[in-house]
Amino acid sequence: MSSGGCSIRVTLAPDVKVTDKRFTLQRLTQHFVNSDYAGGDKISGAWWLDDRTAVLQFKDQKLADNVLKFKRNTVIKYSRFPDGKQVEIPVKAGPWTAEMEQQRRKDQEMAAKNRRLIDKHLRLISEHEDLKKQIYANSYEMRRTPRGIAVIINNIDFEKLETRKGADKDTKRLQEVFERLNFIVKIYTNQDFAEMIKVMKDHGKMNFSQYDCFVCCIMSHGALGKVFSSDNVGIDICELIKPMETKRCPSLAGKPKLFFIHACQGDRTQGKTTQSDFAHDVKALPSMPSFTHEADVFLGLSAVPGFVAPRDNDGAPYIRFLTEALDKMSPDHDLLTIMTQVCKKMSDIKDGGLGYVSCNHSTLTKRLYFASDSE
Repeated sequence: MSSGGCSIRVTLAPDVKVTDKRFTLQRLTQHFVNSDYAGGDKISGAWWLDDRTAVLQFKDQKLADNVLKFKRNTVIKYSRFPDGKQVEIPVKAGPWTAEMEQQRRKDQEMAAKNRRLIDKHLRLISEHEDLKKQIYANSYEMRRTPRGIAVIINNIDFEKLETRKGADKDTKRLQEVFERLNFIVKIYTNQDFAEMIKVMKDHGKMNFSQYDCFVCCIMSHGALGKVFSSDNVGIDICELIKPMETKRCPSLAGKPKLFFIHACQGDRTQGKTTQSDFAHDVKALPSMPSFTHEADVFLGLSAVPGFVAPRDNDGAPYIRFLTEALDKMSPDHDLLTIMTQVCKKMSDIKDGGLGYVSCNHSTLTKRLYFASDSE
């Protein structure tokens, strides 16, 4: 295809339906070749611009000018094979300049560039979907609506221990994030020993067949391996986990059971040489037992054994960092990655020395993603 003033543009009438572009182009060429103005060897090329417009290239500019002068509007006639029916195709001829050809080539280049970009985009989407399938292939099922039950126990006021000022804000943060993650949230405040045990046992008797996950968040004063009820009774963390184990709650078999606990695990202060402005949930008790003996359980603690967990008038930094990470990093990151970020945030709290450290205990057997409904 060459450009320039030796070419004309031929446009078919709007009502003409082209079923065979090659055959139609031959008819167009023959029509102008056999005209009085051209001649059999005077057309050097022909091609389609689009579904209705073709370009005919003449060897001589005068021939092209004559066609435009005398045959701007013409009718192509021929007998259709095999029935012999007479066919008429009205056409309109117009100039095809070098500038038009240059613009056509620019448009073609742009279209080709756009196609390459689209192909690249589609390829990246396909690769992303393949990667997601690989990742989710070894992850817990988290697709049901709702995902599961999220229990929040927040003991703020106690019979003898000090009030945990600012702790009420933690309840709201946890409620909001787990509702966004599509959990049914149940809130219990200032639970005494009997009430805390009952909450856990009642949920252990539930049928979780229609759910993918169970979550329990407990915030209170604490000691090594224990959390306190509102009537000042230290309850072993492992005793609160037991009702949700498979032998007591068979419908949670193979499903993740997550526990997030903000409570001091001792009376030592991490990285501090002077008294902090943070209040502590203190008083160390005997060593922490193994929290579970079965798979698919995660326990996140706001402090390592033997140390206090920070809290201020804005609540617990651990709960704040946890809810922020769950909100921002789900569903693209799995739970252990999210909890690593929480630990990093805790370590950034500097108060006269090294930062605080949260800790995690996990018997999860797969990755856990808090997938959104659109995933």
